[in-house]
Amino acid sequence: MLHLLRCRDSFGYDCYLPEAVSGTRGRALGDSVSRKVDRHIRVADAVLFYTIRNHEVDPRVKNAWVEKCKEIILSTDDTSLLESLIYTVEGDLEENPLYERALQVAAERPRIATALSNVGLPSPF
Repeated sequence: MLHLLRCRDSFGYDCYLPEAVSGTRGRALGDSVSRKVDRHIRVADAVLFYTIRNHEVDPRVKNAWVEKCKEIILSTDDTSLLESLIYTVEGDLEENPLYERALQVAAERPRIATALSNVGLPSPF
């Protein structure tokens, strides 16, 4: 059974996360969720954007989660997850193959171009 915990993000909004994500039972985010997250892209997107980006998370967990999301993006071309990744890693994306993909997508999706600009990365516009 999945238990959800209520928490607040950095903007003061309530969000509900699986108990395993919060680590309340000692299970790391990377261990408990990332194994099956590629089948639940919206969950991956929400965790990356609202938890990994906005809260202090163990750097090992953050790196594992970001790498898993990169894999998902490369296999699915999910633009919402790509946008969340841009906001999460910011300037670290520039030396990543996903940056080239983001530039291609930005030509068709203004939200990606805006995200790139908002984090200080060059965009095609």
